[in-house]
Amino acid sequence: GIVEKIKGGTASLFKIALNNALSDKGRRDMANLRDFFEIPYNVLELDSTKKTTPLPPTEKSVEEILTNDETFIKAVSKYEKRVEQIELSKMVMRSFLYNEILVSEAGTGTGKTFAYLIPSMLWSNFSNERILISTYTKNLEDQLFHKDIINISAGLSVKFKAVLIKGRKNYLCVKRWDDMFSVNFTSLNKDEKKSLPNLVIWQELTKTGDISENSSFWLHDNLSLWSKLSCDAMDCEMNKCPYFHECYLTRIRREAQEANIVVINHSLLFSDLNAEQKILGEYNRLIIDEAHNLEKAATDFLGTTVTSWQIKNVLDRLYKREKGLFVRMRNIITVIGKKIKNIPLDDLTKCIVSVDKAKTLLMEISQRIADEVEKSEYSGKLRLKEGDSLVEEIKPLNEALYS
Repeated sequence: GIVEKIKGGTASLFKIALNNALSDKGRRDMANLRDFFEIPYNVLELDSTKKTTPLPPTEKSVEEILTNDETFIKAVSKYEKRVEQIELSKMVMRSFLYNEILVSEAGTGTGKTFAYLIPSMLWSNFSNERILISTYTKNLEDQLFHKDIINISAGLSVKFKAVLIKGRKNYLCVKRWDDMFSVNFTSLNKDEKKSLPNLVIWQELTKTGDISENSSFWLHDNLSLWSKLSCDAMDCEMNKCPYFHECYLTRIRREAQEANIVVINHSLLFSDLNAEQKILGEYNRLIIDEAHNLEKAATDFLGTTVTSWQIKNVLDRLYKREKGLFVRMRNIITVIGKKIKNIPLDDLTKCIVSVDKAKTLLMEISQRIADEVEKSEYSGKLRLKEGDSLVEEIKPLNEALYS
C-alpha cells in the first residue's frame, strides 16, 4: 500500500495530507484522486480506425477546411474564421510541399497556433514525417499539447500520434524513488519529509512521471527534495539500470520516436542539437514558435556566464592582503625550506605579484567593456567580434594577464 512506503513516523503526516486533500476538494475515495491531481497523459493517439490521407494536402485543401468544412467548424471549440490565420496556414502548407523555409511574424489575434498545427497534422498524416514543434515557455507547451492539438483533432479526420516531451529534470527517476525509501530516507530533512506525501499519492497515479502535472507539489518550494528524485544525467545508468524498462524518461522518448507531432521547448531543442540528435532522434520538419526568444534560449543553454566579480573572488582566494592560499603556501615553504633545498619560494612570490597585477588589469578590462555597453543602443547588450576596435583596444590588457 501507499502508506507502508512512508517510514520514520511520516505515515501520520501522509494520512493528514491525504485527508485534507480529500476534504478540501470534496473527494471521498481514491478513485477521484486522479481528478484532484489533474493528471493528463503526454501521449495522444487519435482515432486509429481512420485512414491515412491518400492524397497530399494542399494550400487549397487547408483553406477549404478553415472556411467551408462544416464538420471542422462545428467540432472545434470557439472556432472563428480569420483571414490572416487562413493565409498563414496556407503559407505553412506551401513550405511543407516545396521544402521551403518560412519565417513569419503573426500579430496578436492571428491564431498562429491553429495556423501551423492544422497543416502540420495533415502533412504528417500523409507523409508520415516527424514534425517537431518548439516553444519557449512550458505554459505554451502544455497549452499546445493538452488544449490546442486536442481541440483541432476533434475536427480533422486524420490518424496521428502526438507526444509532449520535456527535459530530463522534469521526470521522476524510478530508481531514485525506490532508493529514497530503501536507503536514503534518513537523509531527508524535516521539510522534505513533510512534502513527500504529495509525491507518494501522485507517483501511484502518474503515467508520465512529469512533475508539472502534480498540482499539489510546489516545485519552487521543494527544489531540494525534487533534485534528489528527478532524473539526472550524471546519475543515470541508461540501459544498465535495473529500472530501465520502467523509466518514465525512456518511455516518453520511445513514444516520441514513433510520433507524428513532438512538442518540446527551446531548451530541449538546443540540448538535442548539442547531443547530436541523440535525445529526440531524426526529424523532418521543425516549427519554432515564440522564435523571438530563440536567441535568449540559445545563449542560456549554449553560453557561459562569467562576471568580473567571480574572477576576482577566485583571485582573492589565492591572495588578498596577506591572506589566501599563496600566503599559507609561503608560510609552509618558509618553515620547511630550512630543511629542504630548492624550494621555489621566489616563484611563489612572483605568483603573488601576478595576482595583484591580474586584479588591476581585470578591473580595467571590465570597466572598459562596461563603458562601451552603456553606449550601446541594444538594451545593454554588446557583441564583440575579432577585429572590433574594443577587442583590439583591450588585447594588450589581456596579454598582460599572461605575461
